[in-house]
Amino acid sequence: MKFFSRVLVVFLFVVLPCFRGEALVFGDFEYEVEGESVTITDYTGSGGDVVIPSTIDGMSVTTIGYEAFWDCLSLTSVTIPDSVTTIADSAFYWCESLTSVTIGDSVTLIGSYAFSGCSSLTSVTIGDSVTLIGGFAFSGCESLSSVFFKGD
Repeated sequence: MKFFSRVLVVFLFVVLPCFRGEALVFGDFEYEVEGESVTITDYTGSGGDVVIPSTIDGMSVTTIGYEAFWDCLSLTSVTIPDSVTTIADSAFYWCESLTSVTIGDSVTLIGSYAFSGCSSLTSVTIGDSVTLIGGFAFSGCESLSSVFFKGD
């Protein structure tokens, strides 16, 4: 029985963590893979003008995850590619230096609080596929003066 207990302990603390969805890294982005889709889970870069990649390791980046850029105070602009379909809740929450956002044509969902607290945000360009903008997605964006919806 002692042998079994030791094997179980080794499995639980050494082997099992390898099977969790631990974040992978691509440049300044941490991400997770589900099937053939990539979710950006964290941004570790220095900010400035950021272009999110459309593919990582041959797989499409489809989601900007929950709080992925949360409190990234040095982010000034972000371009979200056409491969992305979902911007999760609070994805860019409290990015106080963010001034402009360009959202690709495939995004259908902008989650609740997605850009909330981005007090320097002045312009947003939204692709033509957005069907739902969650509650308070742009709350606290007191500098927002230009919202452009692409479309027919």
